[in-house]
Amino acid sequence: MNGWRTRREARRQAEMDRVILALQAHPRGHALRLARCAGVSPARLHVYLAQLEAQDAISSDWAEGPYPRRRRYWLSGNAS
Repeated sequence: MNGWRTRREARRQAEMDRVILALQAHPRGHALRLARCAGVSPARLHVYLAQLEAQDAISSDWAEGPYPRRRRYWLSGNAS
């Protein structure tokens, strides 16, 4: 079981790395674009974005424009 947990953690770390790369490639990108770029589901992406936002590694705001409004995300100066 320990090996299974290690593989799961490694997979999640690889996904998180792809999310960070997607944020670098698409500054102020919205969630669907970031999910497609990172190759993760939108639901999983929001988990990673919440973790990164709690660590102050990313910032976000609501994009101006017509309905539906989208939340934009970008790396903050605290990303490591």
